[in-house]
Amino acid sequence: MSITEMYVICLLIIGFIRWIFPTFFPRLWYPMQRAWRFIRNNSGESISVTFLWDEPKCVGSTESFIIRKRFYLCGVPVSDVRDSGFNSENDVEAIIHNPSESSVPCSMEIISDEQENKFINRLKCSFTTRQAGKYEIILNYAKIHLRFERIFTAAEFCISKCRLLTDCNTIVGEVSSFITLHFQSRDQYGNITINQEIALRCSILLDPSCKNRPYFNLDYRLAKEQINFLLLISTSGYYTFNLCYDGEPIPDRRFNCIVLSKSQSESVNHHIQNRYSRNSYYTCTLLEKKKAKKVYCYIKPRQLSIYEYIFNIIPIKITAFRVGGGTKIELMDNNRVTISDSSEHIIHLSMEDDIAMKLMATYHCQRQLNMGNAETFEDKTRFFFEFIQNRGKSNTRKSIQVKVDRYRLLESSIEAISSSRLWFDRFIVSFRGEAGLDYGGVSREWFQTLTQTLFNHTDHSNCQPLFVSLSSSTQALLHPNRLRTSSYDMKLFEFCGRLVGKAIYESSFGSASRQLLPIHLTRSFLAQLVDIPISYQHFSTDDPEFYKTKVQYIIENNPNDLELVFAEELYTEDGRFEKLVDIVPGGRKLAVKESNKMKYLYAVARYRLVTQTETQTKSFLSGLSLLLPMEHMTAFSEYELELLICGSASVDLNDMKINCHDNLSRKLSQWFWIVVGSFTNEERTKLLQFVTGSSQLPPGGFHDLTPRFLITSDYFSHADTLPTAHTCSNHLCLPHYTNMNKLQQSLNIAINEGCEGFGFI
Repeated sequence: MSITEMYVICLLIIGFIRWIFPTFFPRLWYPMQRAWRFIRNNSGESISVTFLWDEPKCVGSTESFIIRKRFYLCGVPVSDVRDSGFNSENDVEAIIHNPSESSVPCSMEIISDEQENKFINRLKCSFTTRQAGKYEIILNYAKIHLRFERIFTAAEFCISKCRLLTDCNTIVGEVSSFITLHFQSRDQYGNITINQEIALRCSILLDPSCKNRPYFNLDYRLAKEQINFLLLISTSGYYTFNLCYDGEPIPDRRFNCIVLSKSQSESVNHHIQNRYSRNSYYTCTLLEKKKAKKVYCYIKPRQLSIYEYIFNIIPIKITAFRVGGGTKIELMDNNRVTISDSSEHIIHLSMEDDIAMKLMATYHCQRQLNMGNAETFEDKTRFFFEFIQNRGKSNTRKSIQVKVDRYRLLESSIEAISSSRLWFDRFIVSFRGEAGLDYGGVSREWFQTLTQTLFNHTDHSNCQPLFVSLSSSTQALLHPNRLRTSSYDMKLFEFCGRLVGKAIYESSFGSASRQLLPIHLTRSFLAQLVDIPISYQHFSTDDPEFYKTKVQYIIENNPNDLELVFAEELYTEDGRFEKLVDIVPGGRKLAVKESNKMKYLYAVARYRLVTQTETQTKSFLSGLSLLLPMEHMTAFSEYELELLICGSASVDLNDMKINCHDNLSRKLSQWFWIVVGSFTNEERTKLLQFVTGSSQLPPGGFHDLTPRFLITSDYFSHADTLPTAHTCSNHLCLPHYTNMNKLQQSLNIAINEGCEGFGFI
């Protein structure tokens, strides 16, 4: 009997009773009405869910649950074999949100089982978990809406993901005072795993190479997102420690510890407080091949500088190193200190033991001050923004009207904000002839449009843009154009620097004011903005074609047969040879050999990436330094500076789906997009790197990617093989996997182990 038939019979019974008992019926009407509503609301079709995992469940695997169609009568489930169950995978809508409230892709498939000699269709919903926390599952079927919450915990502790929360590998402390080390353990997906068992299994041991063996004590405190190790050392000195797990050193988790006596600590603090004084220096001996000479070492917020004095009066700067990442100071034997940077610039200094310790401690303390004692990029950004805000309080920040012409955007913008002091005020932007009110949207459009105009700028008098790509790829990064050399061009480069500085400056006043610019500058140019030395390795990202065809060939082979000299050919705008330029003094007469090839590569990098655009970079820096404290900018690496300017390079899943040509089977395609949908942004970036050879997308996203992103299935490959990629054609080739778990495992291995490097198949 169907539900409709049951309703009709009930109505007939009620009508018959009312006809026989016309006076008694009104007394029973309201109780019968309530009973009828109960029957109606608790009878009919519904769905039930069976979860195929037990809580608590760790992240990292594909989980499933079964949806069944049920029939209820008066709230009591009856046989669910009244029909064949679900007819389509789309009968039930499943919406799954992860702890960050992002949607998690899921797949629906019909499964059949036999019950009472009849095959019943159920729905099996599968999804992949990566982020630990509370997941919300919403199911919609007809007028039925069900909501569930399930908790997923972090996976097992992963040694390769754990780290000390410090930007440098040297820590400064004082005798008999606790030195705090912030340790963060994570699983392979980046979820924080903090518990007492991990803390007990972790330890800090002296490195076997350390000659001095002081007595030290170690304790720990569990915090919300980290383990705080408290290290107490009883003797001053320079020590090397290893972070260990179960007694075994964790790879690449070695750190140095400078322990100062009380008098040494007071001397270092006095030096830092008077760092701008001419009398605040350390006396040492510079060891050279010819002869040793007395020099003076000054440590200031941006640079560690080495000077010598002629007749003890005239200062001559010998060399300088950046105070920040890339500069390495090591204490060698016999009180000798070695200072080097990423460009393989190395000097050796000899000094007394006490001075060597204080020099190294002063450098590392100054570096920590530049970062506000911050240990992560987020902490450094927070300190940097707070410093800008506090500095801005001394200036009265007011709102000013900036009226610009959309059709003369660059010229009208320069005219509207010609005064330097106006850049510190809040811009209320309006376009002439348009009625838009600036509540943030108009300013954002002005920033975006003006950025695109400047970094793709051409005019009638000079068809050369301000910024050019060093390679022909559509994903190439932008570098200052060496051919733009006029005084007007220098003003434009300075204006570009002010615009980028203004975007970062505004971002410091909160997320509502944040401005992210759609530009991707070369790593070498960004490195120059934060005083990082340039090396030939920058070609790998700035000009990959040149790196593969020339730089890498010279590194791996003997260059004697190439007949190269320390000189570069210079060409005019129309491609005609102009002249030969020495990249070192007398370079055209100096042949490149196996013994000096590394020096040649550094000289080429210096000439191509720095010397040719030196005036343009100085102009850009002049504009940037107007708004930003450059002494604190050196706390960031070139990669972190790019994040400040243009934010995280997110890979949009919908953009990828729309603009990707997918030749997979229906089932494999569904599995692929579920797996990619479960990826973190870092993993999607690795997938992009694996397929295209670059982690950066063109300004237009996947739509502007040339050739188009292509995914095909290789039916001739065994299901146990890994995916392959052809980066020249942006082509991902997937074997014909038989289940989603195998696809996920293989794709993870491929993007993590093969996202860098090239090979032939």
